[in-house]
Amino acid sequence: MLLAVPFSLIGAIADLLLGYHLQHRVWVGVIALAGLDAETGVVMLLYLTLAARSLEARRPAAQRAI
Repeated sequence: MLLAVPFSLIGAIADLLLGYHLQHRVWVGVIALAGLDAETGVVMLLYLTLAARSLEARRPAAQRAI
């Protein structure tokens, strides 16, 4: 999850270096890609946190103390 944003940006820049035209629409797309990737990472982190808390709440109290 922590590497999702850097890898997507590296991929976008690599595509740009391979011959795509550097128009303003392309840069807007790269910025949108970074924002969408960051948003997806936050949602996934929230889901994993809630799932871990749910599992912890279901464990018996005797096992939680260990």
